[in-house]
Amino acid sequence: MRGVSKNLLVALLGAIICTQAEAQSDQPIEKPQLRFPAGAKQSGVCQATFDVNPEGTPDNIRITSCTDNIYEWPSEVAVGKFKYSPKSTWRRNQKTKLSYDLANEFGIVMPVPDPVDPNVIPDETAVIDSYFGTREGGRHRHRDSLYCCYDYSISNRGYAFNVVATHCSSEDAKAIHGSGFDIREWKFDPAIKDELGISTSGYSDILFFRDGGRVYLGTEDDIAKYCAP
Repeated sequence: MRGVSKNLLVALLGAIICTQAEAQSDQPIEKPQLRFPAGAKQSGVCQATFDVNPEGTPDNIRITSCTDNIYEWPSEVAVGKFKYSPKSTWRRNQKTKLSYDLANEFGIVMPVPDPVDPNVIPDETAVIDSYFGTREGGRHRHRDSLYCCYDYSISNRGYAFNVVATHCSSEDAKAIHGSGFDIREWKFDPAIKDELGISTSGYSDILFFRDGGRVYLGTEDDIAKYCAP
């Protein structure tokens, strides 16, 4: 290299090597295998930010985004099990991406759902195709029934995602049914825009849970009565 002294070249190479070694030392030396939560029907991606203490253990873990909230908790658990080489100082705001590649029975990876674009008005709204395991109507409500109200989105692949229990009859009902597992089992015909399926949001339902694992879908009147803020 013309115009560069030998000593300066050695110094530059040394700096590059140190930088590379530093970058490698900030990579986890141990990462757990990701576990799929029950009810997952689509692949997902989460982004996490965290600190690493001098002992090499993650702290202050923040799940900053997920394509589906069903992956938030397993992502937080997974990052908490990362192991890093000990250092004398804290490493702040480390970032990582966690990818959940869910395959079907044929070994084909199920796609990540398209994000919802609130500015797009569909040509056709999403409709239910199958209430798998859920009974419609009937004498579903009595004084001992557990219930939960849910808001959710429907993906371009026809599955519910980002299911949130907005209100439950009790803490026990929320602990058992708050994930919206039953709604995730349903199959939808997704909303259509320009002859293509799109992800949409703004859907609400109420489910009643009876002894023996029976699940009943509530009515619009039930939503108004039991799900009001």
